[in-house]
Amino acid sequence: MSELANEAIFLWMPRKQNVLVDVWCFSKAVLRDRNARRRFLAQLVIVVLTLFILGNWPLRDWVDASKIRFITWWGMTGFITIWMMLLALYDALRIRRELLEEEEGP
Repeated sequence: MSELANEAIFLWMPRKQNVLVDVWCFSKAVLRDRNARRRFLAQLVIVVLTLFILGNWPLRDWVDASKIRFITWWGMTGFITIWMMLLALYDALRIRRELLEEEEGP
C-alpha cells in the first residue's frame, strides 16, 4: 500500500478516547436526564442488594477467610451504597429545584 493509502486508513479509523472522557460524558448524561438518573439508581440498588446478599450468605466463608477480602468486599459495598445515596440526594434536590422553577413561571 502506498503511504497516502495508509494515512487515509489511519484518519478513517476512530481514535481511542481517554477513559476519563468517557466517564465525564456518562456522568453528564446521567446527571442531566431524570429518567437516566432513576434507571441508574435502580441498577445501583440491585448491585448493592446483590453484593449484600452474596456477602452475607453464599460467600460468607470466603469473604471472612481473609481480612483483605473482608475489607475489600464490604468497602466496595459501602462505597457503592454511599455513592447511591449521594446520587439519590442529588436527584431529590434537582427535582425540588425544577419544581420551584416551574412554580415561578416564565
